[in-house]
Amino acid sequence: MALVLIAIPVYSQTQLYSFDVDTVMSLDRVIICHSIYAPNDSAVWADFASEIHRSLDGGKSWERISVPYSVKWTSLRPLNTDTAFFSAMYWGFYKTEDGGLTWEDMHKEENHPNHFHFFDSNEGMMLDVKLKIHGQISGIGDTTRIWKTSDGGYTWIEVLEPDRPAFLPGEVWYHHANNMNRQTIGDTIFFGTSAGRVFRSFDRGNTWEAFYTGLGHNQFIISIAHHGTKNMMVLSDGEYWGTDFKTSFTNDGGASWISYSADLGSGSIAAMPGRDSSFLLLKGVYDQYKGLFITHDGGKTFRELLNEPLRTLTFVNDSTAITPSNYKNQSEGPDSDYILRITFKELPPAGIKESNTGNIRIYPNPANDILTIETNTPGQHSVEISSLNGQQIYRTTMEGTTHQINLSTFQKGIYIITIRSEDIVTTKKVIRL
Repeated sequence: MALVLIAIPVYSQTQLYSFDVDTVMSLDRVIICHSIYAPNDSAVWADFASEIHRSLDGGKSWERISVPYSVKWTSLRPLNTDTAFFSAMYWGFYKTEDGGLTWEDMHKEENHPNHFHFFDSNEGMMLDVKLKIHGQISGIGDTTRIWKTSDGGYTWIEVLEPDRPAFLPGEVWYHHANNMNRQTIGDTIFFGTSAGRVFRSFDRGNTWEAFYTGLGHNQFIISIAHHGTKNMMVLSDGEYWGTDFKTSFTNDGGASWISYSADLGSGSIAAMPGRDSSFLLLKGVYDQYKGLFITHDGGKTFRELLNEPLRTLTFVNDSTAITPSNYKNQSEGPDSDYILRITFKELPPAGIKESNTGNIRIYPNPANDILTIETNTPGQHSVEISSLNGQQIYRTTMEGTTHQINLSTFQKGIYIITIRSEDIVTTKKVIRL
């Protein structure tokens, strides 16, 4: 199944995308995907707790491979096409080097190895959480510990103070979908905590620093995403699955933050490749709103791209994402979950597409103060002007065939003007002198 969709602005954004959506795999039942990763542009691994699926062609076709231990809460991290690590709550930490044909039990502890990352085949780090409810399995704990391995997971050494900051009383890390509360870039790794802090290591987890995100000490960070080491966005919940959701954004590596109330509620966030202030918000069946949303202003405003319940995704390249559906049970959706392959096609500002521009005239361009729009097509036209980073500057409805815009309050620079009628979308760059 292939669909071509044009995103319609639901929230105040002007960035326009088209994208192809293909259903590349259907499962035989409703089952939650815990993690999905693309270690390169051809291999994709997906962990559905009781089963693991792998693609070798960028998510187009899939095969089911063996799972070392079937349990409700699991985590998967592949290194390449054949090598992957897998944790199964209380029941072990496993490694395969033959694409899942066989698994080796690497590490067993009384605690919960619910988060890990390997930088290469030898060096890795792991977070575990001592359970808060005695004798019961829970995603929330009262103690978080950081571990390091340098021999591929056979032996682990705990990272202690002063190599890491002290954890605050009750401060824990939350195991979210796809480990989306942990992100890495090269040798740098980040994770968020229940105290509104981000822990960061620049040296593969050997030493750590922690900083607040401007959200308050009672904000439970449930997802984190970044563009490089400077631009970062976090999503938090004041009560752990409560209602006080917020986003916070930094473009200076965490020295300062801007926070917003997240009207869309909970979910997972991911960085949109190639756009320093653009992030995706994924929302599944446990959320008030469902679908895929995008922000170009660090979380201040969002717009809907796709109305599907989604929980996690991975990019196989800068324009292609793989994401599983997230239905809670069969009464709320189809008879089975499925995996989508989304190919994004950005229109403005890169590669601006002009549609039927013979009916629209915009002059003078460049302009000093007054910009004039003329059309020979009668009826209403929506007119929007945005900055190159996607922030909406101006919006109005044009009646008739001529409209003038006063640019005197606009800063000098390049802008994107988009004019929409019933069946025509015209997009142009305009320059304010």
